[in-house]
Amino acid sequence: MRGRTIEMATPPENLSLASFREVPGLGADLPVVLVAKAERGGSYRRARYRRQRETIRRGEVFREMRQSLDGFIRFGTLRSLLAGDDSHRLDVEGLEPYEFVSRGPVGLFAFHDDTAIRRIDLRTGEPLGILDRVVSRGRTLGLYNVHTMDFHPTDEDRILVAVTGLDRVVEIHLPTGEATWEWCPWEHGMHTNQHGVTLIDEGSPPPRLVGDPTIERLDFETAKARVEANARPEPGVVWLHEVGLLEVPARLGLLTWQRVKLINSAYYAEGGSKVMITFWQTGEAVWVDRETGEASFVAEGLVCPHSLLPVQDGYVLTDTGGGRVLHFDASLRPDLQVLFSACPLPEGTAPDDPEWVQNTHPLTQDLLATFDFRRSRVVVWSLWRREYTSYAVDPEWVLQSIQSIHPSSRSALGLG
Repeated sequence: MRGRTIEMATPPENLSLASFREVPGLGADLPVVLVAKAERGGSYRRARYRRQRETIRRGEVFREMRQSLDGFIRFGTLRSLLAGDDSHRLDVEGLEPYEFVSRGPVGLFAFHDDTAIRRIDLRTGEPLGILDRVVSRGRTLGLYNVHTMDFHPTDEDRILVAVTGLDRVVEIHLPTGEATWEWCPWEHGMHTNQHGVTLIDEGSPPPRLVGDPTIERLDFETAKARVEANARPEPGVVWLHEVGLLEVPARLGLLTWQRVKLINSAYYAEGGSKVMITFWQTGEAVWVDRETGEASFVAEGLVCPHSLLPVQDGYVLTDTGGGRVLHFDASLRPDLQVLFSACPLPEGTAPDDPEWVQNTHPLTQDLLATFDFRRSRVVVWSLWRREYTSYAVDPEWVLQSIQSIHPSSRSALGLG
């Protein structure tokens, strides 16, 4: 583990999106994939976000299980999809879609309620099988609750997967199903969760600990009972819990208290030599050196962040609950933050609805797409030209992302 944060020479500049010039039609005719976690769930999710926010403000852990709702993955032009077009032959439905990536005619799909990655032929929609396990370090791990996937920039046989249900990132060699790289925060100095329980993989030695603490080993039932009772270890005592990854306790993986960070995105950067990771549960983002496994903190103090991604001259990171998008320069120093939270609210918006900027992805070299859930809109914007277009969407839509389709796949989808 390296330094907590990257030092800032000067504080990042604050910009309100409302100060950008509004123009019509940015990105309207671009071929995109629209991923919606729910098509009819906006009211439910807004109410749940309010409950979640109040729990966090009280300094407590939010444990309410989320309902899984029907969502979709659709392909087409941005304009037509946001207008509700669902006529594309590969309109794919399922419980809480999270991610779509492709190369050539093969598409990979991830859904919240699947413990697998679906593979389909984009030309026909025919299934090509599923990938539900990966062999890593001599063990076979399930792919529980996959949030993101990313093809390696130079090797189309490898994908990087954020396996949220196991609190780790795994790079998979697709032809063999073997892991070619794995990273877990527990193994890199981040091993104690918000409840004071120190986690290790079953059979692993205890982590390097400060001082000479007394180690008390907790089995699953004991650890679970203490977490539910809001107990904490006494000073000088470490509660050590070995996590069995081969027999996880829930359909979607480990229980929330058995995770330290709840990794919800992982993307390649710098030709694959770095991996950019966000921690939903603790409001942080790091970059990891692929060769050494060492992690450096890029940002902290965020609220449920998403997707630290490379863009033309640096990186963007979505501070989802903070209602803003942060820009970092090529050295990963924050230089700008764009405040969506400063934008006017639509008439009738509940005053206690929380900010929720779900994701930001690049559509072209200078266009970004962001879903602003509180204002029921998709914003296509250029940070560099200071322009934006706002597209209204159905308030019941809960979008996960709006992303470009890889050029090699557009003809297979009929969008060449």
